[in-house]
Amino acid sequence: MSATTVTAPRLSAVLPPFLQYAQAELQFSAQSLIKYEDCARQIRRIAGDRPVDSYTKEDVLSLKAVLLSRQLSVSRQVSILSAFKRIL
Repeated sequence: MSATTVTAPRLSAVLPPFLQYAQAELQFSAQSLIKYEDCARQIRRIAGDRPVDSYTKEDVLSLKAVLLSRQLSVSRQVSILSAFKRIL
């Protein structure tokens, strides 16, 4: 009997269904959906577009370090980190 490996979907694959859910169930505005898409784009650029179960605490700390090094406002940093948490 062979073992079947199931790979978690990548961040880019879970974003569209999340945005549909956010629009339909959470009543997110069009502007909020655009902001979430932008946050996800930033996350993919910095941390990579990987299977969602592969991100670690170290990845989150690295993401935060990069955001700090780019001198983004605290509000923007929180937005990106919150979006990451919510999408996952």
